[in-house]
Amino acid sequence: MDRIITVTGTGNISVAPDTIELSISVSDLKKAYNKAFDGANGKAVRLQEAVKAVGFEEDSLKTTNFRVDTRYESIRDDKGNYKQQFTGYACCYDMKLSFAFDTGLLAKVLGQIADCGAEPELNIRFTVKDTDAVRKELLENAAQNALEKANILCKASGVQLGELVAIDYNWADRALVSNTRFEVSNDAMPLMAKRASGPSITPDDIQVKDSAVFRWTIL
Repeated sequence: MDRIITVTGTGNISVAPDTIELSISVSDLKKAYNKAFDGANGKAVRLQEAVKAVGFEEDSLKTTNFRVDTRYESIRDDKGNYKQQFTGYACCYDMKLSFAFDTGLLAKVLGQIADCGAEPELNIRFTVKDTDAVRKELLENAAQNALEKANILCKASGVQLGELVAIDYNWADRALVSNTRFEVSNDAMPLMAKRASGPSITPDDIQVKDSAVFRWTIL
């Protein structure tokens, strides 16, 4: 039986965000489906016009999710019993806008969104554009780490490292997002847009970690 050494290689890298990502949601609730749809769709169109006003192409605002839910509420009848009563159809759009890191442009985008009347829910994140390059560097880092560990263990044990015979790795999508939070109220967004520049911030670097298991024969 071949003698085997098994080592877990761990990759750790830190990367500076270069992209701003806005997650934007609008919805409307009406008893009639057509009115709920028209209300939410109208808000989505206003958002599209808002980003175009800043200079983005029409298709820059991507739809990530569209859904229609039925909503109910619990009410008590005259006998004290609760029952579910239909309150309407909730039509919702989830959208995303991504662009190169520029806080001045971010301020302008927020100002236009605040003025368009859509009243969306917003989430602002700082991420990286080339996620594939980050993941590739991370795996290369993990492989190098495993090889270094294996060589140290073999040298300390008086044996030689042989042939690599197996690699076990479970791919998982990891969110490449900075921990830095950026929050602005709807009332403050137009005021931010009127300034000559956006806030001077440097988002915290994104910390990414991954691992894989490597097996070599030992001689």
